[in-house]
Amino acid sequence: MAVALRFFMHVSRVVASLVETTFDFINNKLHVMKKNLSQCMMLITAFVFMLPSCSEDEKESIGLTPKNVVLKAGDTIKLEYGATCTWTSDNDFIASVSNNGMVTANHVGNTFIKANDDLCEVKVSPVYDLYKEPCIDWNKTKSEIINMYGTPDLEDYNSISYNTTNTKAPAVVYFFNNNKLSSSTVMVDSSYLSDLTAFLSERYEYAGYSGGTYTFYRNNNNGILDMGIGFKKLSGYRLYTVMYIPSTDVKSISTTDYTEIVKMIVTGR
Repeated sequence: MAVALRFFMHVSRVVASLVETTFDFINNKLHVMKKNLSQCMMLITAFVFMLPSCSEDEKESIGLTPKNVVLKAGDTIKLEYGATCTWTSDNDFIASVSNNGMVTANHVGNTFIKANDDLCEVKVSPVYDLYKEPCIDWNKTKSEIINMYGTPDLEDYNSISYNTTNTKAPAVVYFFNNNKLSSSTVMVDSSYLSDLTAFLSERYEYAGYSGGTYTFYRNNNNGILDMGIGFKKLSGYRLYTVMYIPSTDVKSISTTDYTEIVKMIVTGR
């Protein structure tokens, strides 16, 4: 009986020791697991915080740059998008774009270049400012033009004229047909022929020279010719008459002769 009791107590101590050892082992493992889990969570948290940054970087890399450009006629600039896109221009007459984003400034004005739905505003600014261009709103009546510019220096039933303070372009004449503006004419000192040619070339497309008349034209946003400009020497005077005419009358630029009317205006009748 005593032997059995001693054996039982020995076994109990062994079991207790084993349990204690097992608990110590488990605790150590749990501690290591907690430590590893903590480190793992820290790594996961760091990774998660990194994700938005990467996403923003990627987002920033896809977009049209620059968003605004100012060019002179004839200038070029390369736009970047950062992904496959379709390049288009709202007005090719002002600025056109190639299929790889190369923009060419063609004529003075403002337009937008598109890469898919992203926009870049393009302003083509002038180099030459020989004169302020006249009104070319063909719906204007004589009274509306007078309201815009004041009392004319000379007036008759189908024309009005204004003297200017610009010695390079000393007069502007407006002609009317059925009380609607039919032609706007600027008189330019013949000493400035090269400046006049450059002035018109950066704003309009040169069409040619015929019968003493230099002819230019303008396209609207749809690529349709909507206005013609012709200039010729005023015989007997050191002046060129620069005529702005709506598209319906473009063919008449080289044949319409306002010479006698303009001479009357120049000499004050």
